[in-house]
Amino acid sequence: MPTSIDLVATDLDGTFWGNDGRCDARTLAAVDTLARRGVPVLIATGRRRRSAATGLAVNDIELPAVLLNGCHGWDYARGEQFHLSPFDPDGAHAVVDLCAAADVSPVIYVDGDDPDCFATPHCSTAAGHLAALAPHVAPTPDLHSIIEQHAVIGFAVLGLIGAEVHSLAEAVNSVEAGTATTSVDHQYGDWSVMIQPHGVTKWNGIESFCRHRGLDPDRVLAVGDAGNDLGMLQAASVAVAIATAPDDVRAVADHLIAPPDQGGWAGLLDLI
Repeated sequence: MPTSIDLVATDLDGTFWGNDGRCDARTLAAVDTLARRGVPVLIATGRRRRSAATGLAVNDIELPAVLLNGCHGWDYARGEQFHLSPFDPDGAHAVVDLCAAADVSPVIYVDGDDPDCFATPHCSTAAGHLAALAPHVAPTPDLHSIIEQHAVIGFAVLGLIGAEVHSLAEAVNSVEAGTATTSVDHQYGDWSVMIQPHGVTKWNGIESFCRHRGLDPDRVLAVGDAGNDLGMLQAASVAVAIATAPDDVRAVADHLIAPPDQGGWAGLLDLI
């Protein structure tokens, strides 16, 4: 039976669009239908502001977004920030130390326009990821120095083998230096790990957006497909997962929909 919903919050990669970054026509039509019904759509993604904007532009769509798994929120249409949840410097330093102990050098994201991220010459993220960041990433010999100069809003390493990713995430989470989430990497292959401040999830940004727009956070439908979506799925009044999502994600879902290349996102219209 359809539910009274004020907001739809959706993951991007593997949920809203497929591995090729293209939305199915049925998905875009569903977004238009929701707009006519007065139900806004909010992106909730691990991507940073520029990356999400580029993907949305490819699909000729402009939506507000919670970024970097809940650290940052940007309203593209209004050109304004509605949410920011940076690392405590001690936590950020601890993350860098744990990464170094695992022989991993992450990309570090900061609250800034250009550059908005930094990487060492030995950065461990996928070459394709670094290439995508190239116009706006700055080199640094020491990630600790960046923490002293900027508000840090995330760390990422994409395209690592599963054992490396899971081991690093376990180390970060075990000491509560940050919240590390892992997922299959839809863009660069293998696995990715994203690290945000301890306790921060996509839901934190969703709540900020609700305050920003005067919406009821108790009337949110959230849809996702990976571990970094668990926080928002567990908090939302209606949780929807992609049918091919991992077991732990499907376990918290009230409903399942088909993958994005099958236009599954359009099935949300039957729930609202």
